[in-house]
Amino acid sequence: MKTIGSIRWALLASALLASPTLALGDGIQPGDAPGCAVPAPATKLCLRAEVIPHKETEQVPVVPPPYVARSRQVEREQPVTRTVSVCVTDPATGCTHTEYKPETRVEKVKVTVIEVCPNDAPCTVKTEERTRSCVNVYIECRPACPTPAAP
Repeated sequence: MKTIGSIRWALLASALLASPTLALGDGIQPGDAPGCAVPAPATKLCLRAEVIPHKETEQVPVVPPPYVARSRQVEREQPVTRTVSVCVTDPATGCTHTEYKPETRVEKVKVTVIEVCPNDAPCTVKTEERTRSCVNVYIECRPACPTPAAP
């Protein structure tokens, strides 16, 4: 899409720079007496754009990120608290009922540890093929009416 935009800008700029009054003049030559204007020959302005694609191979640096996240699983001991149901007898009435009491114990737990470390990977270079376009704009003054061919 960049090529089409470039062509539009090139054609617009060339049309403004090469307007008929600038390119052909007003018909008055230096040294003519005032009021003796010679009409300019009938010409038309032709614009032609030519797009030439060029394929190039470039060496592009590949820079690794400055930091790398590495994860690993570790087993560690961690205190865990659970509630345990306990049957308790009331000393005054002799009735039993269930109570929940906290119980703490140490368990081995698997934990994922994420370490952020500086990246020690080297910078590399990769080869890419890219297409670039060159736009040539031609401005031509041609006769408005073609001259009749000789018999």
